[in-house]
Amino acid sequence: YKAFHRGEKSRLTEKKISLLNNIGFEWNYSGDDRTRKDKWEQCFHELKDFIDEHGHSQVPPNYPKNPPLNQWVCNQKKICKKVQNGDKSAIFKERMKKLIDIGFKWNEKDIQWHKSYKVIKDCFDSAADQITFSLSDLDPPMKRWVSSQSKLYKQYQNGEDSLTEQQIKLLNDVGFKQDQQISKH
Repeated sequence: YKAFHRGEKSRLTEKKISLLNNIGFEWNYSGDDRTRKDKWEQCFHELKDFIDEHGHSQVPPNYPKNPPLNQWVCNQKKICKKVQNGDKSAIFKERMKKLIDIGFKWNEKDIQWHKSYKVIKDCFDSAADQITFSLSDLDPPMKRWVSSQSKLYKQYQNGEDSLTEQQIKLLNDVGFKQDQQISKH
């Protein structure tokens, strides 16, 4: 990079530099862990702002407000997978916990759960004038999802780790009952 800017021979092209800039590459990296930690924290807060605004952590490629954020999120998913696969790095675990705490989703199962939850929540919101929203109002795949959540919810109440705390909170927020219906509070 320095050679390129001095006009000397370099393997970097303007196009490569542009691509690296688009993903938030830090050109002045000095190996200082503090700089890397600050950069991670900055991106973390940008993701938190995205989640607060959009309600999910699936940053699209070339997100207009922050194009490099998608690549950063992809990198975090890789790191979370490493932790799940046994990487014992304390910093990875600490960062993963922070990401989970703000609602970060890194696997398809989590993403699908939240999509199904959103369908249920939207149904409940649109039936706001009704006292109870029942299974008969749902299509077969959603009936199966609600039935599955009912079983997992019961397991959770019996002390099993079947649902996360966040999932329980979300289900409770829409009045989820383990008898397979969603009731308005």
